[in-house]
Amino acid sequence: MKIRFPLLGLFIFKGFGVARRSVHGGWGRTLTAVLLSVGVVVGAVGIPAVSPAVAAEPSGASSGPTVSKPSDGAAEVLAVAEARRSGKPVDVEALKGESSDVVAQPDGRLLATTYVQPKRVRKAGRGWVDVDPALAVLASGAVAPKAATSDIEFSGGGSGQPLVRMSRAGKELKLTWPKPLPKPVLEGDTAEYRSILPDVDLKLTASAAGFSQVLVVHTPEAARNPELDALQLGLQSDGLEVRQEADGSLKAVDPVGGGTVFQAPVPVMWDSSKPAGAASGGAAKSALSKSATDPAADAAAGADGTVPGEGARMTRLKVGLPKGGMVLTPDQGMLDDPSTVYPVMIDPAWYTPNASGWAGVSRTYPNQTYWKFTYTSTYVHDWGVGYCGDTSRCAPTDVKRAFFQIPSGAFVGKQILSAEFGTYESHSYSCSARPVELWNTSYIDSSLTWNKQNAAGFWSRHLQDINTAKGWSSELFQNGH
Repeated sequence: MKIRFPLLGLFIFKGFGVARRSVHGGWGRTLTAVLLSVGVVVGAVGIPAVSPAVAAEPSGASSGPTVSKPSDGAAEVLAVAEARRSGKPVDVEALKGESSDVVAQPDGRLLATTYVQPKRVRKAGRGWVDVDPALAVLASGAVAPKAATSDIEFSGGGSGQPLVRMSRAGKELKLTWPKPLPKPVLEGDTAEYRSILPDVDLKLTASAAGFSQVLVVHTPEAARNPELDALQLGLQSDGLEVRQEADGSLKAVDPVGGGTVFQAPVPVMWDSSKPAGAASGGAAKSALSKSATDPAADAAAGADGTVPGEGARMTRLKVGLPKGGMVLTPDQGMLDDPSTVYPVMIDPAWYTPNASGWAGVSRTYPNQTYWKFTYTSTYVHDWGVGYCGDTSRCAPTDVKRAFFQIPSGAFVGKQILSAEFGTYESHSYSCSARPVELWNTSYIDSSLTWNKQNAAGFWSRHLQDINTAKGWSSELFQNGH
């Protein structure tokens, strides 16, 4: 089954996570991590494995998203008065944020919705605009996403601009490439700098909250280039201190306030290996031909090369932070290994911190983390939940679970009347409905793995089961199922 984060509202109990899992060995479903939201209740949410639920409410909750009584705030009072007068919902503009809405209802209540990812950003002179990571060329020649939570620019080629400039709240981070860059080829949210080294391309991909940087090493011969032994990038920070954490991740910290302005997960590299025992030959060709009409197929396989595919071999990069620079040292053992499947991708990424999060776990890879559903924290796409029923796209007999966590501080002191959790299921290998469970769990973070979620006490409270399945077909896809 595949599930997509819906533009709904979701609230969780403070101090808890929420998880979804399938039971009874049902065929897998896929979750599409687009935008997950919550109605009002307070905490975090996750999903166990075998079929995910599309929406769930705690026992006794009403059928709609969470609603609370209006507070004494002037903005809420005015919005409620207008909603009652007009008989229509009214946004409380003063409470609107990048990842949240509050809407006054005609019956006098307030409906709050919190999203896992930013939905909008505030632009000077334009107010709130929808997030749009699609790239456009600026008057300066640089390339930038149309609307993101940070001010991000990629180089338009040459040597007169940094490779990446990223700023937020008056703080700035710059990465520079040691040689002049070719003019990038733009496609959607990605700028591709071809042949920056012989048979090596560089892809920069913008997201709502940051960017990923992937070096694509196409052949073993390209990997033997001495310039790949240690990739030296310039790193300049305006008013920030860049440091490496104990877990290998990077943070750009405001030395005065102590807050993290930008952060990067542990830089990694991966190859193009497929799952052990996965279908090949005719079955694989069939799956590839299907992906032309089933967009979920490409996503699940990491077909664009910017994220690890199912079964890819992955290892960490060594990172050095000399003054004014950053040195990434690929694993030469992996590059030289005859079993390594090329192309090989090398990926550092930066993004702005977000209090919400989501993660996947896999029984086949019990010690592997899948924070934000992949190795790279800026990537957002499909994640399977349940039992693997298609060996061309996942490891045979694998079981996956999905977890979500949403900040709840805004609901402290509020009277919560009901709550709703929602995701979109975008694909299922079976049209037969299977049970999907929704649970409260412990907090999640980027270190979550299958083994960690099996720890005693992690699964704290079973919330609800639903039976659901939406098997894929061209007709169903065209109808939005």
